[in-house]
Amino acid sequence: MKKTIKNNLFLIIIISLIFNACSNDDENVAYENKLDLESVSSLSNDELKSLVINYKELSGNEILNIVKDFQGSALKNQKGTKSTSISFEIKNKYYINKKSEGNSVTKTTKSISEDAVQAPIYEVKFKSNSEEGLALVSGDSRYPEVIAYIPVYIDTIKIHPIGSYAMMEMAKRTLLSELESYDIAGKTLRTATLEKISEAFNVTADNLSQNMIDQYILASSKNTKSRPEESPNTPTYMNIGPLCETLWHQGSPYNSLYPKAWVDIFFGMCEYGNYPAGCAVVAMAQIMAAIEPSMTCNSLKMDWAYLKQNPQIMGGDYFTAPDPLRKRDMVGALFKDIYDKSNSYPIWGTGQSDSWPPENVSCVQQVATTSTNVYNYFNSRSGVTYCGNYQKWNLDIVKNSLTNIRPVFAGGNSHAFVVDGYVLAKKTVSSVYNYNTYLHCNFGWQYSSATGYYLSNSNGSFTFETENGNYPDSALNIIPDIRKR
Repeated sequence: MKKTIKNNLFLIIIISLIFNACSNDDENVAYENKLDLESVSSLSNDELKSLVINYKELSGNEILNIVKDFQGSALKNQKGTKSTSISFEIKNKYYINKKSEGNSVTKTTKSISEDAVQAPIYEVKFKSNSEEGLALVSGDSRYPEVIAYIPVYIDTIKIHPIGSYAMMEMAKRTLLSELESYDIAGKTLRTATLEKISEAFNVTADNLSQNMIDQYILASSKNTKSRPEESPNTPTYMNIGPLCETLWHQGSPYNSLYPKAWVDIFFGMCEYGNYPAGCAVVAMAQIMAAIEPSMTCNSLKMDWAYLKQNPQIMGGDYFTAPDPLRKRDMVGALFKDIYDKSNSYPIWGTGQSDSWPPENVSCVQQVATTSTNVYNYFNSRSGVTYCGNYQKWNLDIVKNSLTNIRPVFAGGNSHAFVVDGYVLAKKTVSSVYNYNTYLHCNFGWQYSSATGYYLSNSNGSFTFETENGNYPDSALNIIPDIRKR
């Protein structure tokens, strides 16, 4: 009798366990279905963040995989990527923190106490052929992203006004703010968020285990618009360029080998001298200096390092001494070679000479180059470069070209310039997919304030506002992907 009771009790326990297991599975399935349809999409980013308590420090292999995945995304449009061998190496790991009593970012080699917001940072260097770049990666599983990406990390590229160091510091601050937002959300919103979910599914908050939250709520959120911990295809910060290290212009010594004539220098006031170089020729010359093809002009082999020792090459005047004659002759030969091979030409007008008494003279007002001839120069006539198609402004094409370290020639509204830099910066810590885009432009006007970074409009378009006029992207044509053969 006792054996029968014991057997029956054992059978009841087994049946009960099976029933409970089936019931729990059914509940979980129903819970998941309702959650996908109703609850997850209604939870804000901060509410989802409040539910995240199971996080960890990423391993070295996980860090390398993040960088490799990002490389594949960032360089997917680069020709020859499949055959390019890229090596990755973790060069450094450290912790950054923002102490609770202040906003200063400090750097340590080990984790600190719980009273400060902190994050592990990995510095990953990657090398492709002879070029080396740097990626900063968050080692916190709540934010497993490349936070700063510099594809060519060399000291000779001058970053102004936003430098690589400044960009990395900004990225670190944003990472700390992002992680701090998880802590704040957990302290202020977790209880209310659990109540919100429990009411929606007619269960008590106590019955919502963290395992269910991780499995159904946070996992399902990856398929919704919020996705608080799934990184986008872009890093928190991307900094490329400026690719042009030069601040060349249309005057001496760049135009020293151009023909001479009366030249309009100020609203009809003319002086006798070399034609102005032409804005398109200046842009083309600065692009050639940026990509450094093997090139000989007027029997002079271009020594790019020599030409770019300083942003400008001085022709000499009452206030400044000239650069060495060899350097002036070399850059003059470069400009004249481009002028000839691009079929540039003077535009004539009339003015008054600077002699006394003034005389009416025929004068050169500017030097022009057609867009077709710019394209033909880069594509074939130079003999040392290739380029993409001549086309209307397209921001995606501009960004892809710059990501591949290829400057973009832009022209419109009677001016030509170079787009040679690209910065992507996250707007706010709460807007996961909200970014500011900056483009760096070199307008060929020496140390003009026009050469610098331009922020996109709220609709994503660009208007390059300068002291010499505005250049909306709707009026621009571009030649992207300019590279040496």
